[in-house]
Amino acid sequence: MKTPCVLALLACTTLLPMAAFAQAPAAAPPAPRPPARAPATDVAVEMAQTAIRTCLAKGFKVGASVVDADGAVRVLLVGDGGVSLLGDFATRKAAASAIFKDTTTHIAQQMKTDEALAARIKAEPNRFFTFAGGVPLVVGGEVIGALGVGGAPDSLQDELCAMAAIAAVQSRLK
Repeated sequence: MKTPCVLALLACTTLLPMAAFAQAPAAAPPAPRPPARAPATDVAVEMAQTAIRTCLAKGFKVGASVVDADGAVRVLLVGDGGVSLLGDFATRKAAASAIFKDTTTHIAQQMKTDEALAARIKAEPNRFFTFAGGVPLVVGGEVIGALGVGGAPDSLQDELCAMAAIAAVQSRLK
């Protein structure tokens, strides 16, 4: 029979090291953030295609990008004969429009007098592009995303193509 001292020693040498590895129960991970609002995929694809066709009818090869309210790409198309860089321009215009909730034309004007806005946009040159062509998608007063178009020699033409494409699907934006 073992003495109480031996039992205590056994407990100390086997149970205490095990306790050192025991951890408190893990905290539950934070609830996932709900997805940002965005147009339905079929509507977004149609919008991008309409923007490309509208500009092509004017002789411009462009790219078109639809982003959600957080500026994440939902649809990106580059028209036949266009270079991939056009898609990048379109996406950066759309992201700026969605995040700042305005057309890129107006954002560029605001940057002339709003130093904080200008600094924020200049801090992320690979995310935002403020030439004309980015137009927010607004439903019930809320921005649900944006359409960006890039590639026309005059970026105001990009914006006109974007506005025509949005007008074509406006009644189906939710």
